Amino acid sequence: MNFEDWPLHDAVLQNAQVDWKNRTCTLQILAFVDRTADAVPCLLIWQGLRKLLLPIENPWGRSAFINRQWSEVDGKYSIEMQSGDVVTIQADTATFVRA
Repeated sequence: MNFEDWPLHDAVLQNAQVDWKNRTCTLQILAFVDRTADAVPCLLIWQGLRKLLLPIENPWGRSAFINRQWSEVDGKYSIEMQSGDVVTIQADTATFVRA
């Protein structure tokens, strides 16, 4: 599944973890994988991590919900939060896993 197709809209970002030694970043979320059911725990995993920007400035007000996501050809992945912050990750690969 392409990054843009991951069911992230209205998902709740719960936790962010970086494994410096192994160059991985894992975001724990609650996502609406099935729109007719409750949100379920999922993991967003990036390997070959090169850069991580994780602002918590809340320009639109506080929120832990994801608004939208997009990627670019150079391995740059962006997740716009409903707070207006944009999480940016540069990595070799990205994986969506239902936990």
